Amino acid sequence: MNEGVSGKDGYIWSGESFFSCSFSGREEWTTSKFIPYGDPDAPVKTGSEEVLASTYMKQDEKQALVVVSNWKYAKTEASLTFNFEKFGFGKNLILKDAFSGKVLPLNRGILRLNMPERDFKIIIVNSR
Repeated sequence: MNEGVSGKDGYIWSGESFFSCSFSGREEWTTSKFIPYGDPDAPVKTGSEEVLASTYMKQDEKQALVVVSNWKYAKTEASLTFNFEKFGFGKNLILKDAFSGKVLPLNRGILRLNMPERDFKIIIVNSR
């Protein structure tokens, strides 16, 4: 399955679908390393087959972009587990919603998100 971010046209490619998105700085992610949700070494796990999290990693810059998709036909609360070691940024991560810029609370490596049905969120991860 091919997935990726297209910084020029503002779309995220996921399997057979395009998701339109617009957030400041999306062009910066076209050179990042893509880690798909099914990779055993993925730094973010959801514990769900219908809520998926893929990561675009910039290891040298200590930054990542996480795309979380809810494929359910119902809203759900997603519980994302962040593996600090796989990020390699240390344990002091700052998570922000890519669209609003709002800081998201990470509690002992777990982020809880309310996900609308058939929707996605983009999270920017930085070290402190």
